Amino acid sequence: MKTDIIIQARCNSTRLPGKVLADFLGRPMLAFQIERLKRARNADEIVLATSIAPADDAVAEVGRALGVRVVRGDEADVLGRYLQAANESGADIIVRVTADNPLTDPALVDAMIETFRAGGMDHLSSFDDHTYPYGVGCTVFTRQALESVSATTDPNDREHVEPALFRSDTIRTARMQAPDSLNRPEIWVTVDHPFELEKARRLAADLVAAKGMGFDTADIIAALDDVRILAIANGRVGYECVRHMRERGEKLVGLIVSPPQQSAMRTEIVEMSGLPAEDVLSPGNLADPGTVAWIARRRPDIIVCFGTPCIDAGAILDIPPRGVVNLRDARQPAGVMLHYVVRAPDEKPIIGQRKVPVHGSDMGPNRSLRLEQAQIELFKNCWNAVRVGPVRATPKAAAAT
Repeated sequence: MKTDIIIQARCNSTRLPGKVLADFLGRPMLAFQIERLKRARNADEIVLATSIAPADDAVAEVGRALGVRVVRGDEADVLGRYLQAANESGADIIVRVTADNPLTDPALVDAMIETFRAGGMDHLSSFDDHTYPYGVGCTVFTRQALESVSATTDPNDREHVEPALFRSDTIRTARMQAPDSLNRPEIWVTVDHPFELEKARRLAADLVAAKGMGFDTADIIAALDDVRILAIANGRVGYECVRHMRERGEKLVGLIVSPPQQSAMRTEIVEMSGLPAEDVLSPGNLADPGTVAWIARRRPDIIVCFGTPCIDAGAILDIPPRGVVNLRDARQPAGVMLHYVVRAPDEKPIIGQRKVPVHGSDMGPNRSLRLEQAQIELFKNCWNAVRVGPVRATPKAAAAT
């Protein structure tokens, strides 16, 4: 049975227009993906399914330049485009890949094709209730299964393809489960926003330099897990969050604490960090050029702030590629928040938040203790995703504390 990888790609993305043609290590992002997918051994052909819109002429040219079959159809009807592409290429088994996943793993594509062929199924997905990092996998289904749902008129089905397959009572569906070593659902390497494109570029550049174009999912995970962290910490919240990172074996490369007269639990935090004296700093001002240079020399991938006021990060925002993250309480209304620090003073893209119920008996110390505990719990809940980020965050204006 002929097995074809069919890549859906178009320029008029709602969230990040033109992303499939964005520069990606010296070629369009789509070209990088196609070059990688040519390494899949179990596929007979790669087909590019783009639209007839004039904006996608350049997309079609990328495919032709790389020697893959190009099929053009209705821009809005992705399901129809897949069926058209399968009919034109003669595919019996379709491997669905989306062009916003430049780090799709050809080794995983091969494994999914093998699983599909051996499993007596009509539809195999790595995306629904995913266990692999999101963006490295694919979907495999028969052309017959696609034909069986092709009459659907639901716009969501036409755009996203898989919902109709999942709903069918006659299609035998399975989900590709990651082995324990690759079971990392908190990792996202799909590209829908500018910061995700930059993250994927940096990650791909490092991996290609180290492994060549044949890097796989395990390499992606290892690269993201090699994270250098600089902490800005104060008080019980700072102590407990630093302790959480130390217990996980995280790589702390620097610690900033307030001077002794301004800091609660300063000694305990420094001892918990396990860092030598030269990697601990108590600056008067984070924006001081000497402080910025000290931070830059430690090359942190991410800076995390605990138990401190919402910092004016200034020049340090340009240093960590995974962002500056701040954990804080919000007293009106009572709650806690983990957010990225950005230059716009009124914007705090929110990673996570939770309300802290206020009781009539709440007085100063009791209420503060409950807010502190809520901050600690929120950080622990979010940290797995944040450390391999940046992650998608909700704009402050659209979120309620």
